[in-house]
Amino acid sequence: MSGRLKDMEDVKHSLVYRVFQQKDRPRWLKILNWISLAGLLATPLIFFGSIFMFDNPDNFLQTFLFFLAINSYSIIIFLFSWLSYKIYPVEKWLGALFPLIPIIGYLYIAIWILPGT
Repeated sequence: MSGRLKDMEDVKHSLVYRVFQQKDRPRWLKILNWISLAGLLATPLIFFGSIFMFDNPDNFLQTFLFFLAINSYSIIIFLFSWLSYKIYPVEKWLGALFPLIPIIGYLYIAIWILPGT
């Protein structure tokens, strides 16, 4: 087997390929999941901003737990998308609900939080 062909086999067995390149899922589900994953683009900015919580904390343990909670959102969003793809063959409505949870959160931030700042 040539080197390039072996590299393509590695890609096909990677986690991202198995989760997001499934041919038997409908197009609308893929679009919903990609929209819900768009929030991951803000991860570096949120991480950078959350570092400043440690400037002068009153309670270090509480501050550290807030830091973990804020920065774990990217893992939670990825898990929602992964669960959506895995649950869709069993329960279609539940598979569609998982990517809607982050999208509803984005809408909440865009409509109620951002205009007030």
